[in-house]
Amino acid sequence: MNIKYYFQSIYKSKDSKSNSKAMKTIDKSTLKDIKSITLNTENVESFSIPSHLILDADFIILDKRNKDDDYRTQSGYIKFANEAADIIEGESDEDSDQCTLGERLLGYCDVCVLDILFNDGSSFCIQLPYDPLTESMHGAEIELSNCPSIEFDENNDLVLCFGEKSKQFKRVDNNYSDLILGWKEKYGDACPDIIKGRLDGLSSFGNDFEQKFDISFKSCNLPGKAIRLRFINVTQCDLDLTFDQAYCELRMSRTSTGKIYVDIEGTLTFFCSCIYVYGYDFEQNKRIAGKHFDDDIFFKALYFTISEDVLQDFAYSKHYPRNASVYVDHERIKRAFESYLDGSLTREFLHHWIYFYKSMIDACDFHNELFKKIYAILDILYYSLTYKLNDAIAEKFVRKSYDKLKSIIG
Repeated sequence: MNIKYYFQSIYKSKDSKSNSKAMKTIDKSTLKDIKSITLNTENVESFSIPSHLILDADFIILDKRNKDDDYRTQSGYIKFANEAADIIEGESDEDSDQCTLGERLLGYCDVCVLDILFNDGSSFCIQLPYDPLTESMHGAEIELSNCPSIEFDENNDLVLCFGEKSKQFKRVDNNYSDLILGWKEKYGDACPDIIKGRLDGLSSFGNDFEQKFDISFKSCNLPGKAIRLRFINVTQCDLDLTFDQAYCELRMSRTSTGKIYVDIEGTLTFFCSCIYVYGYDFEQNKRIAGKHFDDDIFFKALYFTISEDVLQDFAYSKHYPRNASVYVDHERIKRAFESYLDGSLTREFLHHWIYFYKSMIDACDFHNELFKKIYAILDILYYSLTYKLNDAIAEKFVRKSYDKLKSIIG
């Protein structure tokens, strides 16, 4: 029987969240009908996994919204045997420059579409929940929050999760009353989906380690019509100098790193550590917004003389040194890698330490090529270690990163 015809003949139930027709549940009992599943990434790479490497699945195929759409799913997972990590991207196994599924997706899991091929020759193209944080000026992806995740489980099998099952950071966009200190005092219960208006003024001030912005915005959908905000510890600012005074949108989201990403549509984008309504007593309430520390906890973290629990709490807190440059030490990075490889540091400690060290580079706001390369190496390794890799693969990632690091800093 044609699988596609079978699916279309049985969908009767309603999905309560989406008000869409549920066509078919794909689970362990229906895997016998599947010949292969292909994972397609946002930048058009694909990995085809044959049926004998597909161990389990649980998700519902939803009907198309219209005839030109793909089929969809909202939440679920697919489990692949460990050997799937070695599958080469594309159709050819002979090109040595092609990456494996494990190398590609464990570092950057941007799977957005599944192609399911059935034994009878029919197929389905299924759109996964995929909503990365994206900047408005060039459409670049800032991070893969609200996107699928992939990781090794306790049996070293690969598990792709999507929707509510995903292990990626769950991002909330434009929750102004939570992100902006003093919002409720100024605007009460007002909570627009997106602030719309006109950028009316921008000023920048501060020192090298605590850059600040003041932005005035004439809003068309807030009580009082005007909003003036102060942004603390501004970094990675991109400005389009050709912008006009037309109406635009003020977007903001807290990222997985704890920083807030701000995007004034088509005009200005940046990261910051804190936002408050102008006039809010920030100094008095600094405990809420994040503190600066001069004590020796930075040196203890840098030289590994700190417990893993304390490092974890400290690395992900909103603490900033007054002069971050004194804590940046190239030899410490190499020593961290070496200490993990010789067994002196645990993988969890290295993982938290890399996040701590990245925050030091962020605090320095270095823009030279050397620090860009160092940061890129640490960033990729950090997110690779975020997934539950088995020990052998984790060590492989660390050694590869260590070799790259030595090649650029000696």
